[in-house]
Amino acid sequence: MADIGAATLGLGTLGYGIYQGRKAEKMQKEALKEQKLAQGEATARAERQQRLGEEAMNRANRKAPDVNAIMQAAQEVGSRGMSSTMLTGTRGVDPASLLLARSTLLGE
Repeated sequence: MADIGAATLGLGTLGYGIYQGRKAEKMQKEALKEQKLAQGEATARAERQQRLGEEAMNRANRKAPDVNAIMQAAQEVGSRGMSSTMLTGTRGVDPASLLLARSTLLGE
């Protein structure tokens, strides 16, 4: 009879140990899931902070054009003679092509 009681006690202890092990495993999985979620949120916050910092730095380091230098360069080119643009070239525009009082078909 004592052997049966000891065996029952041993099985009960074994069953409780298995139950505790599964319960601990489930809790570990939940903790890991929460940790991954928290890590993802922290990463997103860090990326957002980095982007905001870069934007603030870019705003602070904006470069303004040197208008005086641009105007001076344009005046120097103009003072050397006939000036040009990227569209007209150095010869300028043919004055005959600027006449508006012509009777031609559109596209010819």
